[in-house]
Amino acid sequence: MMTPPRNHTAAENPNSQPPYPPMYLFAGGGHSPSLYRSLLQKIFSGLPRPADTVAYIGAANGDNHSFFTGMAALLRAAGAGTVRHARVSGAAEREKAQSIIAAAPVIFIGGGDVEKGMERLTEAKLCDLLRQRAKDGALLCGFSAGSIMLCREWITWTDPDDDRSAARFPCLNIAPMCCDTHGEDDDWSELRALIALSPAETLGYGIPSGSAVSANPAGTLIAYGAPVACFRRTQTGVVNESPLMPRNTQTEKA
Repeated sequence: MMTPPRNHTAAENPNSQPPYPPMYLFAGGGHSPSLYRSLLQKIFSGLPRPADTVAYIGAANGDNHSFFTGMAALLRAAGAGTVRHARVSGAAEREKAQSIIAAAPVIFIGGGDVEKGMERLTEAKLCDLLRQRAKDGALLCGFSAGSIMLCREWITWTDPDDDRSAARFPCLNIAPMCCDTHGEDDDWSELRALIALSPAETLGYGIPSGSAVSANPAGTLIAYGAPVACFRRTQTGVVNESPLMPRNTQTEKA
């Protein structure tokens, strides 16, 4: 069921200042390094201080070195200086990770498995630090699973063959929204399942492969690269909303 199109421009108090800067959620998937690179270049150029150091967090992929080198190359191509790997795999590494994250003006959370990533961040006692860094004005970016981790919550199944075993679990809740990334091939089935378990009027956003969304703490979203799917929880189920179009004038309240 498709609901009537809604106005994607949300009115805001022009005198109010969000408590921290927008964060950027990259979908991953596909092959769009040029979009990611150009968007990161724009982001870095607008920082009040240079992106001289980027803290990369690979909690979702178990600190995989290949993931890190690929993302580090993209970040440096976009103008980042030093890209430091904030590893979470051991006690000594976690102490170093805390220092890296505390000092970096840009924090980039890589892809992998959302649930495992949140478990590792929690074990490493990094969740509160990341929330504080956002409030301090650090720029936070996510890629694939890292984007979902920046949002409110995600979904898991204790039994993959039993839909009744699905349950929501909390994420960092820095981006005030629910999203999925590069799930267009199965029509966003996991995102739909999450929204179906959520309170009425909850919105969920599907960021397709090769695209991105920025989200500020007031809940205003901007799409880049491709239309972003939108779903709403109603009293009777999950319905499609009009998509968030990739134009700077098109914004949405999460």
